Amino acid sequence: MSRPARPAAPVRLTAPRQDPIDGETIRMAYEAALGWQGGERRPEALADQLVGQMHMLIEDLEQILPRLRGKQQPTAECVLARSRALLRTDDAPLWDLGVQCRALLTLVRQSGLVPVGPTPLVTPPSPWTTEEAPAPADRGRHP
Repeated sequence: MSRPARPAAPVRLTAPRQDPIDGETIRMAYEAALGWQGGERRPEALADQLVGQMHMLIEDLEQILPRLRGKQQPTAECVLARSRALLRTDDAPLWDLGVQCRALLTLVRQSGLVPVGPTPLVTPPSPWTTEEAPAPADRGRHP
């Protein structure tokens, strides 16, 4: 007795991710964008970094979209649509880039389907801040 043939696996345009996503670097970038107070000019290097991270996360989320369950799939579709629309605009607001990057990373991380590097419990200072963080010995002291 022969078994029925299995349906062919979907063809992927790119190979599945093997190396973990650097979630910490992405988090530091979107936090810097969300904390940016404005000024004369938008920090283009930060905007470019966020755009690159969004492209990577969009690709990963598109690959796992059919396997998401429950409310994750419609949520991911909404975030993907908003992210694509934002990337089509010139000079997207830094705040919007940060929000979308955070949403994409959250969905990818919560799916458990793509390896994401751990986020440490102690947050290192962001390379995008203009003020120096106080030394660890000075934290919590009051003058």
